[in-house]
Amino acid sequence: SFGIPNGGEILAYFDTPSPALPNPTNGFIGVSEAKIEFSHSGGVTNPVLLSMSGIEAPAIIRYTLDSTVPTENSPVYNSAIQVPTITVVRARVFQEGYLPSKTQTRTSIVNQSHDLPVIYLVSEPNNFFGSDEGIYVLGDDYVGEFPFFGSNIWEDWERPVNFTFYEADGSNQMAFDGGAKIFGGWSRAMDQRSLSIFARNQYGAGKINYPLFPDRDYDVFQALVLRNSGNDWINTMMRDGPLT
Repeated sequence: SFGIPNGGEILAYFDTPSPALPNPTNGFIGVSEAKIEFSHSGGVTNPVLLSMSGIEAPAIIRYTLDSTVPTENSPVYNSAIQVPTITVVRARVFQEGYLPSKTQTRTSIVNQSHDLPVIYLVSEPNNFFGSDEGIYVLGDDYVGEFPFFGSNIWEDWERPVNFTFYEADGSNQMAFDGGAKIFGGWSRAMDQRSLSIFARNQYGAGKINYPLFPDRDYDVFQALVLRNSGNDWINTMMRDGPLT
């Protein structure tokens, strides 16, 4: 948010909005718009040394390897990072007096191969798997029989995700920050759950501008569904595709 600090005179930015309450006493003079340059774009790869650059002092890069959003307590990037296996690197630019930059994400899948397009979803682990707020797990408060009414999976919760789409040849074609919800009726109670993915301005991109479905005559979307094949999940898990 943007306003005058409580007791201050100069406009400032705040990291936590406080509607109907006094503004914090301290603010930030701006938001870092610096962008980190990665030596590797992610995707299927051999083991690599991943380096990050493009930042000038006094700004620094902080990063995580556990899918969480980097904070002021995260490690400072000083040298290239070994990527020997499946690795998610998330990084932000920090500078004193400024709000940190947007989080940038790179996912590397080491020593794997595929001949289909691949989608990577990255989010704070608790967003999907936390017992109190995770959208992908049942949680603690629900009726113990299928389809687990009252559990987390039936809540209308949306969680932020980084969505990255790689073509079958491994090229990184499209990525954006969006929102994810559990999708479907009773099929959401299956072990593998459908997800609806939304592009919203609040995350950074209001549209998905890419020909995800080459046979269609349009290539701009506001949402898409990663579907578990619905009621067919307990049978073939693939029938919808051949019939489309």
